[in-house]
Amino acid sequence: MTDDAATFAATFRRRVPDILVDWCGEERIDRALAENLRLELARCTDPEFAASFAQACPVDGCEPDEYLQRILTVGPRQRLLVGIRFLSHPDFPFVDIVAGTELLADAASLRRAVDLVRQEYASFKPRAVRLLRGFEEPPVIPPEWDSSVDQYIVAAPLEELCRRPPLERQSRVELVPVDDLGESAEFVRRAYEEFFDENPGFRDILQVGEYDDLKSCRDGGVVMYIHVDGERAGLLATDQVLGPLVEGQTVVEEILVTGFRGRGLAPVAQQQLVEQLVDDHPDDILRGTIDARNRASLATAKRVGREVVAAYHWIQ
Repeated sequence: MTDDAATFAATFRRRVPDILVDWCGEERIDRALAENLRLELARCTDPEFAASFAQACPVDGCEPDEYLQRILTVGPRQRLLVGIRFLSHPDFPFVDIVAGTELLADAASLRRAVDLVRQEYASFKPRAVRLLRGFEEPPVIPPEWDSSVDQYIVAAPLEELCRRPPLERQSRVELVPVDDLGESAEFVRRAYEEFFDENPGFRDILQVGEYDDLKSCRDGGVVMYIHVDGERAGLLATDQVLGPLVEGQTVVEEILVTGFRGRGLAPVAQQQLVEQLVDDHPDDILRGTIDARNRASLATAKRVGREVVAAYHWIQ
């Protein structure tokens, strides 16, 4: 590990909730942090990353090298690893504070950091700065600031979830392995189009799993149809993903079609998902990232036993 990666990792480690360390162990947490920060730091100098990013999210007047992540000096001991991001390109550019050599432990240091990253990426006209905070960290965002939660990170050990009592069910729910990925990708596409027609406010919130996503899930996790009383009602998919805090089985796709939503079926399906995963991944966790506006998915995760361990916060 480079000196920069080691310093960032040591500070990031102080932000990891104790409950994650209890679940995963220090060695696994440290390994995940080191690998994640190695990848993030590589994006400071990788021209292929910059060119690909610029091609996917072009902004007038911005050259590819401006898409590289950067290390900014905020104070004598504070350096930040930051990067430009887009939510619904090109309407919502923002800057992620990925890591720092010191915790942003008070409002004054946070204000200096926010002002600097806005200036550094001014050519993109960022509309917000985003900050990841563990749920055990003390709040440092003053209440008078324009801030809100972007996404919650939820997690729990598979073995612990497997020990929870089964949820009451009114219908017969089964998970059936997907054979044809092309057919399943088309099923997911149609299900989301139907959902977005009924709930247009979610079109810019939810990402639709495509063929390549499902293929990766089949390689690293599972891709299963949800059958209710013998009828195909939805799809669940997980993959082994390295997140900012820890690696684990991650819910990549979960969708129910019209007529099956709002009936308490999603938590039952997730419990069956846990049973499917635990034999092959007994020491793993089930994690996921849920948009703060997606209250139904957050409620489902909590009913199954997953807990909020961290959140991304907007500062606008």
